[in-house]
Amino acid sequence: MTPTMTRKTAWILALAAALLLFAACKDLKTPAQQALDSVTAAVNAVTETATIYAPQELAKVQNALTGLQQAFGMKEYQKVIDQAPQLLGQVDALKGAVEARKSELGTAWNALTSGLPGVVDAIKSRVDILSQAKKLPAGMTPDMLASAQQGLADMTAAWGAATAAASADNLVDAVAKGDQVKSMAAQVMTSLGMQVPPALAN
Repeated sequence: MTPTMTRKTAWILALAAALLLFAACKDLKTPAQQALDSVTAAVNAVTETATIYAPQELAKVQNALTGLQQAFGMKEYQKVIDQAPQLLGQVDALKGAVEARKSELGTAWNALTSGLPGVVDAIKSRVDILSQAKKLPAGMTPDMLASAQQGLADMTAAWGAATAAASADNLVDAVAKGDQVKSMAAQVMTSLGMQVPPALAN
């Protein structure tokens, strides 16, 4: 075999190998695209609630999805196919984390709604009585009463924001604002000489 024929044969073999590789990649592209689309849809479906209830876990899943998208862009189709099931498993774990957090916050919110409105009503009743009194009780000054009135207004506004957050399925904000109301209620009750319920101290 002459050198020319040897070079020609080597070129033909290289071309054949390249064609086989191209065909293999082409065959893998469709299932890789399907796998990527499936994972992307799963991540998108949980993103809204996970942003609220499990943002750190969501960030990890989104980073993994970005890596999968980059692999597809680099035509590493087999890598996409191999890693997609693992990422779907991470999405399932993320859903579990979201539900667990929602359940925990739901319990906390139920505790707030069962007692806090009554506390706020009791404070309002006390403030109304003092506001209409001709003479304030010993130890109570007009400035202290004005501060309590402002505190009541702040509590009412904060509780309204808390209930609005709960209605929007954002129990993270709802519970946080409810806890603020608890703290304000304890302070106002103390300033008014009212007995602070043990639940407000927790």
